[in-house]
Formats: sequence, C-alpha cells, structure tokens
Amino acid sequence: RQMCIRDSNEVFFADDTVLLAKTAEALNLLLHTTEDIALQYGLQLNKSKCCLLRINASDACTFRDGSAVPSESDAVYLGSMVSSMALALPEIQRRMSQTRVTWKKLEIFWKHASCPTYIKLWLWDLLVRAKLTYGLETIVLHDSTCSKLNAFHLQGLRQILKISTVFAQIKQGLQRTHTNEFV
Repeated sequence: RQMCIRDSNEVFFADDTVLLAKTAEALNLLLHTTEDIALQYGLQLNKSKCCLLRINASDACTFRDGSAVPSESDAVYLGSMVSSMALALPEIQRRMSQTRVTWKKLEIFWKHASCPTYIKLWLWDLLVRAKLTYGLETIVLHDSTCSKLNAFHLQGLRQILKISTVFAQIKQGLQRTHTNEFV
C-alpha cells in the first residue's frame, strides 16, 4: 500500500509518537497507517494516551476502528507542554515551578556549603538552569517571558552569591551597586 505525504505531514517518534498534518484527511491517513504498521510488529497504540490537538481546525480524527481520538487543548510530549494555542507561558510557568522545587531542595547547600562559589555556580548551571531551559530553543519567547526566565535565574544567582536586590540595598540606605547587570 502506498501513502502520499505532502508538505508538512510528518511523523516524529521517540518514546511517543507525534503525527502532524495540514488536514484531517491527511491526519487520519497517517494515523491509520501508523496503526497498520504497528500491528505488523505486534504493537498497538495505547488509545487512552492518545490525544488530538487542533490548531485552527474543527474536524475530528478517528482511530482505525472508528472511535474518535479525544481532543485536548494541551498535552505533555517528551516532558514539555504542547498547546493548541502555541502559548509558551504555561510551559515556562510549569517548568519554573518544577525547577523551583529542585532549587529549594538545594537551598541549604547554596547558603551554607563550604565549597568555592564557582562550584556552587557550576552546580546551579548544571542542576537548575539546565532543567529550566532544556528544549526551549523550539519555543518562541516574547520579551515578557524572557524577563520571567531572567528574573528566576537572577534570584538563584543572588542567593548563591549572597547579593541583595537593589530594592533591599536602597531600603537599607546602601548604594545601588548590585544591579542585575552587575550580577
């Protein structure tokens, strides 16, 4: 059986599979072909984990047996939140929340460990910043979202370097020496 795939109809595979198509007809063809080929190897889709993200579309998509693929507004794929509205902020907020847990677990280390500061900064970069930014190169980040990421990063650096914020410096009657640019 031959299948014609045009333009941006694609199949991506890792531990999970993503099917992309411009039309519902093309998507149904991709899905049914994926199911057919999987069966040849004794595999089948876990339908309870399948979902349809529609972008500017209302057409349904069905499995080979005729049952509808459940439609969602967002889904987690390979650890990242994918949104039908292509919104980056919910994913950034989710990552910041998850990363803050890691940061807070290491808070005693950041504040009291008797190791050189460069080691703490190296570990911050390795354990916290990397977790926050992994895979973000595929997301369009607006200035406001970049500001949130930068603020998160600066908070961590200030904690490790034991540098107060400019606001705290002014409140204490000190010079504004530790600006974000300085940090």
